Amino acid sequence: MEEKKGERLSKKRKHSALDEEQPSHKKHKPENNEPDKRPFEEKYKEFVDRNKSFIETLKHENSVLLVKNSPYQAFGNYSNYYRLRCSKRWEDPRTKAIRREWINDRKCLDIGCNEGILTITLAIQYRPKVIIGCDIDYTLINKAISHLRSLQKNKTFFTEIAADSPKSRRRKELLRRLQELPKSFTVGLSIPAEQACVEGSEEVAERLIFRQENYVADMETGEKYDTILCLSTAKWVHLHYGDVGIKALFYKVYRTLNEGGIFVFEPQPWKSYKKKKHLDETMKKQYKEIRFFPNQFEDFLVSMIGFRLIEKAVPEESVKTGYNSRPLFILQK
Repeated sequence: MEEKKGERLSKKRKHSALDEEQPSHKKHKPENNEPDKRPFEEKYKEFVDRNKSFIETLKHENSVLLVKNSPYQAFGNYSNYYRLRCSKRWEDPRTKAIRREWINDRKCLDIGCNEGILTITLAIQYRPKVIIGCDIDYTLINKAISHLRSLQKNKTFFTEIAADSPKSRRRKELLRRLQELPKSFTVGLSIPAEQACVEGSEEVAERLIFRQENYVADMETGEKYDTILCLSTAKWVHLHYGDVGIKALFYKVYRTLNEGGIFVFEPQPWKSYKKKKHLDETMKKQYKEIRFFPNQFEDFLVSMIGFRLIEKAVPEESVKTGYNSRPLFILQK
């Protein structure tokens, strides 16, 4: 009997964090896990045709007034998000889980950028061609712009953030090793100690754009990106716009990525939905009607949308800050 109990516990531990506390009556397995091999545009057109009313209504929604008239934090628009999540405000552990090649010299979009801390850090450390941070809350966008201006004035702090980039860390390690070599090996190697190879704050500012936007409001867009990030944002889209809304997000991301583009996606676990559903009557209603759960996102993105999952990354330091159950899904178009 004890052995069987142990086996049950072992199986339970294998469940994804995205399954946690999902009610048994809401568990759902897709009827067919086989990939939908139809061309993406055909699937996209079918989705749009089936949800015309929803898409049209959302297109004419005034997102500024929506946020203004909604309860505080109803869109995940925490004013102290980074203080809660990170041990130090400008040291988001997710930065180290995001590879330089996914950002460097690429056109990037950060959906739900909040006050722009991660967006600015990526711009400084990884040097994208351009990185656009968008958020539905205009007050957070104003804060992001304010942070950028402050960094332009505070050169020392700017250099400290830049010096924490992988390139600068490798350079410091190289300098350390060179210093351990005999002097005869290093004569003539004119390498200035502790010098960070970074751009100035003015150059970085030119690569950064912040704008107020409800990303799922308009399915038609001419903009294309090489990398799109959507970190800790999916739950809020899902609780406000339901299953259609979260699927609209996935369709739009795929459609606006260039071929070979990268989607860095961090979904929230199901149990976190329950904690926030009470913030708004719309959210309560949507929560009850959800039939498409976070543990089904991966299969939908790969089998239906057409992404290829290339990696699942969990930030090493996230255990210290209580976000150890949130993997980053790295998907490629």
